[in-house]
Amino acid sequence: MKRALVITLALMMTLALIAGCGRKDDGQTDVTVQQSNSGVTDSEQKQDNSEASVEGTSTVSADQIKEIYLDFIRGNNKMTVKNSSIGWFEEGKEYSYDEMCSAFAGDFTDMFADVVLNNACYAFIDCGADGVPELIISQEYTFEYDTANLYSIFKYIDGKVCCVSSQYGYYRSFVSVNEYGYICNGGSGGAALYYQDNSFINKDGEEVFLYSESDEMAMSDAYIPIYSFPGHEAPEGYPEDLYQYSDEGNYYTCVTYNFTQYQYVEDGEDEEYYKNNFYTFYDEDGIYAAPDEELEKIYKDNGIKFYSTTEADQMVKEHEASLGVTDQIRDGNDIEWISFLSLGIGSFKQQINGYYALMSAVPGKWKMKSDLLADGIKEIYMSIEESGEFAIDVSYTDDYSAPGYAKGHLVITDDKDYYTSILEFYPEKSNMSNVKERSYMGVYGIADYTVSSDKISMELYGDDGIKYFFEDFTKNGVNPVFEKAYSDQVYDSYTVLYNPSEDYYYSPYDEEQTEASAVELKQISCVENDITDDDVWFGKLGIPGYSDNYSDDKYIYKIGGLESYGRKTILYIYDKNDKKLLYTFDFHNFIFADNYEYNYYVDRSIRYAEIKDNVLYVNLYHSTYADSCPYNAYVMAIDLTYQGIIWKSEPLVSNSDNFIILGDNIITGYGFTAEDHYISILDRNTGKLLKKVPVKKSPEYFYLKDNILYVRTYSYDYEFEVSR
Repeated sequence: MKRALVITLALMMTLALIAGCGRKDDGQTDVTVQQSNSGVTDSEQKQDNSEASVEGTSTVSADQIKEIYLDFIRGNNKMTVKNSSIGWFEEGKEYSYDEMCSAFAGDFTDMFADVVLNNACYAFIDCGADGVPELIISQEYTFEYDTANLYSIFKYIDGKVCCVSSQYGYYRSFVSVNEYGYICNGGSGGAALYYQDNSFINKDGEEVFLYSESDEMAMSDAYIPIYSFPGHEAPEGYPEDLYQYSDEGNYYTCVTYNFTQYQYVEDGEDEEYYKNNFYTFYDEDGIYAAPDEELEKIYKDNGIKFYSTTEADQMVKEHEASLGVTDQIRDGNDIEWISFLSLGIGSFKQQINGYYALMSAVPGKWKMKSDLLADGIKEIYMSIEESGEFAIDVSYTDDYSAPGYAKGHLVITDDKDYYTSILEFYPEKSNMSNVKERSYMGVYGIADYTVSSDKISMELYGDDGIKYFFEDFTKNGVNPVFEKAYSDQVYDSYTVLYNPSEDYYYSPYDEEQTEASAVELKQISCVENDITDDDVWFGKLGIPGYSDNYSDDKYIYKIGGLESYGRKTILYIYDKNDKKLLYTFDFHNFIFADNYEYNYYVDRSIRYAEIKDNVLYVNLYHSTYADSCPYNAYVMAIDLTYQGIIWKSEPLVSNSDNFIILGDNIITGYGFTAEDHYISILDRNTGKLLKKVPVKKSPEYFYLKDNILYVRTYSYDYEFEVSR
């Protein structure tokens, strides 16, 4: 492994450090926090729901501590920083909640422009499982092209709210925190390299490092990568013909553990750290795989420690126990977050100067005045929810064109300015040459607004965001005026779908169907391809390549939404003959699985759709390992009469670029790098997985002709004879 990869991994480990603690159940017993005159704080669980009284101390209940935390969020008191390692706060300095937001955003503006607080939530937690409540606040900041998630932990000490940890993660990192303060933060340093640091917050509010782990996957044999050795140099006699990744069906994983925390050394590497590494190996079935005799001798001669997976797991568990981690702490539940909106304050959308933004109070369906519309624009609707969320839809007189689309939040601030924060912005037609490739994430002002029961008017300003959105669709860039829309005006082809379950789901609108039988696939050939020669394969078969805009005999399908990594969540369906828009389905509720919102590269997106017998079939998936989010790569069926979901398959069955509907079967496929690869055959009536057919690499495209199924995978081309 090249040194650059190690440096990249080290940098990512720095950026991905996250702290968090678990949420306490609402039914917890009260606790007594004893504040002594000496300033030393003890905590003990209150017995028999009675408050203890100790001479020279004051007694504070758990409920009182929670109210003190909430007063900090509301801006009624300040917090003191108790951790010198927090780079954006000064140790010992007091900060209000607004000042805390500004300090973090100010630290980021040294690197990025337009840092905006996008979301905030909180939870009451129980670090160290001692019964004393702590507070954790999660904040999502957006900037330029990415998002940073800040996790700040607060503990009530000596009569003050104290920030004991405040750390963030972004880019290719993820965080898992449970209810007792056990933290796993990690990410990806490459397609087959994953790392994580494990720590926990103890009852005294101290973060205790436990161990680091990195997994190098898809290896050709059980061996240690060179970059894991001190100085990133292999021991003498180390074979030079070892291959990093396996091109065959079998693969191995090397797991590297270390009980010491990496220390970043200026102009170099912490070589002592690497000397504390120890290793284990396992095969694709998770079974321990020992190095061969030659490697084993080299490792032992050089004092390089490796163990079986059982031994390594036991060593980790004993090490954690020595630092105070019990089974209860390690195995606690995930945090259940509470939105700041529940407090009646508007910090959900907020500029970095720190004022609270009050949510819009104008819910309903609004329609742009027709005399303001630019040529070619048919209608513009704005739908506003009570939470302040909005969606804007633009339709054209040319019905073939997909609507312009935006969504985000509307807010009214204390100083009576009207703001909107665009989360997704996808105008299909625009005078801006690059508008289709951009999403606007931030706060953009609208001044001198007027809101009444039947009209919203805005005066746009600035040079970005929603101003450009409206200028492209109104006459000469006039300021928009919306009037209350009535039921007969509603743009009724637009349907928002809701996720019924992350697991298999079946709820038929008509009578339940009997289970179908799977077609049989008999392999005819398997030929290795050049990976990048997709056009050659499509050309031989005389079919077009994959596109977000395609058609069948009756319909034209267009997949839209945010033009960036993932998040294509809008499906437009037109009549092929008259080009009339028939349906618009919004899948934005499927972007993230629950509790995986802050993981990266797990944005689920529409990949393919097809209508058969008045039922719409769609597959959605994200393009990374299932370990990052296992609720991925599924097919769903939608009844077009009721516009509701009939079934949703189990996860990990379909991340191919298309699928084939054949009788009562759907033929699709799944695979990703070092995971299993297979063709999936589903029951078209119920969504149940009927059969898996193993293949060497991830299936990407299917084509059926004369009972021959042609399958394009990542690096092999298959042909199967199909029989029913």
